[in-house]
Amino acid sequence: MGIFDFLFGGKNHNPEEEAIKKAFNQVMIGVVVSDEVKGKLLDSFLSGQEDEIDYLANSGWEWSDFDAWHQMFSEKKEWPYMWQHYPQLSEEPPKQPENMNAALTFLTVSDMKKIIKDHAIKPRPGPKKRADFEKAIEFSLSFEDIQLYVSRIVDSRCLTYEIKREKAKCKLLVHTISMTISKCRNFAQYQDMNISLNLEAWDAGCPVEREYAKKFNRGDLKGLPPFFPGDRTSIVADIID
Repeated sequence: MGIFDFLFGGKNHNPEEEAIKKAFNQVMIGVVVSDEVKGKLLDSFLSGQEDEIDYLANSGWEWSDFDAWHQMFSEKKEWPYMWQHYPQLSEEPPKQPENMNAALTFLTVSDMKKIIKDHAIKPRPGPKKRADFEKAIEFSLSFEDIQLYVSRIVDSRCLTYEIKREKAKCKLLVHTISMTISKCRNFAQYQDMNISLNLEAWDAGCPVEREYAKKFNRGDLKGLPPFFPGDRTSIVADIID
């Protein structure tokens, strides 16, 4: 069985619908989600409404492929473009500061203005720059004085982080399925015509993507991109005479 037979499963098919279904099923192998949500997601792609998937967020879905790649990227401290485009995918959630210096670094100027106002601190001259607000708080208050307030801010930002991360993860899934659909759609015509191709991977400028494109071109990788969730690698196909 050739690579195109694996992707398309034979010659009797509706190219567009088959490309979508094959790509969808290929990616969804690593996703755990209810049948209802999975069906709605497939319908969204079939109807061209894949950007409208609010129902996926917080549906209790799991993506084992994402988790495995996240662990690997985290260990290597190297993140692909899409994972940096949505920073919640590559950055750690906010953490509780353990001392005054950490708290002042964590707080925004707006946060510090509120602390100064709530504690009736009236520094002279009035603070104008961030460093001025930090000095006013550090001079007038202890870490214990602001710890509860800082803790509440951290909790609020953690909630915002989790909401954004869930949405970003959904967008990464949609992007991965869309890239896989594009691959299936672009090569369906060649499979139908039984044409032999020379394939070469091209990265989009991301060092991580470049690494996997080189591996593919050396013959070290099987299958076609996307090689990992969010991969933007494309394939250039030359017909072999």
